[in-house]
Amino acid sequence: MSAAGAAAVEARVRRVVADTLGVGDHELTPEVSLADDLAADSLDLVEMAIELEGELGIMLPDRILDHVRTFGELVTATLSLTRRTRDDEDRARRRPMLVRTGVVAPRGKDTQRRGPCARNGSRPTTSRRSPRTRSGRAAARASM
Repeated sequence: MSAAGAAAVEARVRRVVADTLGVGDHELTPEVSLADDLAADSLDLVEMAIELEGELGIMLPDRILDHVRTFGELVTATLSLTRRTRDDEDRARRRPMLVRTGVVAPRGKDTQRRGPCARNGSRPTTSRRSPRTRSGRAAARASM
């Protein structure tokens, strides 16, 4: 992710945290503690996680959220998940899509098989087989 992309993600995280906790943007420095300095409880963290997931299209699991203590750690975790999500999407776009198809007979009165040309009313063509060649003992007998 470019520096501009990282700055945009950080600005979105900053806005979500400021709106959820009711603090000013100037108070959100990388070393500020969410729980101690900004009085965020577990419900506030869950609200922020849900808002960030909707805003950035990521999944912020509880195991990562449990280790976040400061605003800087939240930004770092969010940037990491955003990069990983975008990399996964790029990989999925490059991978060829496998599609399985099948032919299903139509339901109704005309589902009986009538031959290879039953639909268009023409007569089936016959193929002529090439004469079999003799091999082995049969060929030796024929040449005598």
